[in-house]
Amino acid sequence: DLIVVHSHQDVCDEFFKAIKKEFRFTDFGSMTEICGIRITQNSDHILMTHPDYLSRMADTYLTDDEKATSVHIPARTDLPKIIAACATSTEKLTREEHIVFREIVGQCNFAACTFRPDIAYAVGMLSRVVNDPSRAALQEAKYLVQYLNTTYELGLKYERGPLVLQSASDADWGVGPSISGYGHMLGNAVVSHLSKKQDFIAMSA
Repeated sequence: DLIVVHSHQDVCDEFFKAIKKEFRFTDFGSMTEICGIRITQNSDHILMTHPDYLSRMADTYLTDDEKATSVHIPARTDLPKIIAACATSTEKLTREEHIVFREIVGQCNFAACTFRPDIAYAVGMLSRVVNDPSRAALQEAKYLVQYLNTTYELGLKYERGPLVLQSASDADWGVGPSISGYGHMLGNAVVSHLSKKQDFIAMSA
């Protein structure tokens, strides 16, 4: 399969003609889906969403009451404390619950890396304890699924027009290894991002 990104249709047409001289080639028109991610295009923007993926997650991991609860932020403020407490927690999960936790984190990581960068911080925090999560950490993982279920229609919206590259970075200056983050945006949507625990502890600011 071949995906062609272009800004001039005439150049794209010439490219297709050259390809067809060498290979059996069929043009299926504008892309509407890739890896299950829905691509919606119009004259103003290109939108990448995956509502079916998020709906399946909600159906798999949430009860009806949990699905009916609206959540509008991806992580609660006490998430770092909950993650830090996993090492000493006595509330260990059953094998089945542990599998559920790992599945949620893995599926959320796919979403964060492809069409939902807004959950990168929460996924990064939960990923730290995939080997030994606590019951509280499992609840935070389900809270993240609730957020995705509430905001299933959100995605990456790339606006057409003059493209300006914008970048931002920050760190939380926490006790111990800080969390660094950056985002690069083009067309007013993210094209590259990172949320990561720093490898070293700074001795001074």
